[in-house]
Amino acid sequence: DSVASRGLGDVYKRQVDKMYNHYLTYTISTEGKKKQKSESEPDIPSTKTLVDYLDQYIIKQETAKKDIAIAVRNHYKRLSLPKNEQSDIDKSNILLMGESGTGKTAIIQHIARYINVPMVVVDTTSMSASGYTGDDVENCIKELYVKANKNKSLAEKGIVFLDEIDKKKKAKGSGSTADVSGEDVQKSFLRLLEGKEIKVAKNISINTKDILFIAGGAFVGLEKIVQKRMETNSIGFGRSSNINEIDMADIYKNVNTEDLIEFGMIPELVGRLPVHTYTLSLIHI
Repeated sequence: DSVASRGLGDVYKRQVDKMYNHYLTYTISTEGKKKQKSESEPDIPSTKTLVDYLDQYIIKQETAKKDIAIAVRNHYKRLSLPKNEQSDIDKSNILLMGESGTGKTAIIQHIARYINVPMVVVDTTSMSASGYTGDDVENCIKELYVKANKNKSLAEKGIVFLDEIDKKKKAKGSGSTADVSGEDVQKSFLRLLEGKEIKVAKNISINTKDILFIAGGAFVGLEKIVQKRMETNSIGFGRSSNINEIDMADIYKNVNTEDLIEFGMIPELVGRLPVHTYTLSLIHI
């Protein structure tokens, strides 16, 4: 009897083991399918991983690389949250200040390539308000859709770099006169940043609410506004009017909303660009 009992026990054990192995196989394969990333879902690497990657291609510019990496990671982490929780977190749209040739565009291009999202660079100098001569601001979304190989979902998670946005500052003394190449263009971009449906093809529209917008420019003259406000010596700029002798890192670090508005940016657009960072001329690094 004891031998027979042990025999039945072994059979029972083998059956349990078989059932358990079947359960594990099913669970692992099912969870794997659940966790499989869709084609339109971007990679979300750590900030350090992004910065280390950028270090391979971009000389210096540690501040810009770190700030942009953090903002990009936060943006896509936000998109990975349930829809009802996303509204509690502001978008990480970026204002990137710095002279031409300091790597602003290159940093964004390398990040977009690494996280596998479409990205377009828009020359805002050729743009005017809708209905006037010049490129329409909505064309950048159509370009993004094409860059995403006409994948609507992927395009709605892309990056738009608005280059030379400083050239679209408000015209001084424009008053009630239409400023179709300055203030009105800023207002048009504002609508994109807030979220708007843009028709890109027949029966296809792109919602811009989850697109990451990065506005860049040299902002020539902004340093004088900051200097004046900070009373020159209080932050060690010195009394020289020679821009080459000014510590531009200190200038950029102390730029605030009021400075940008005085420069000619509309308050609503500045408010939609919460992350401020900068690149420096290589001869001053």
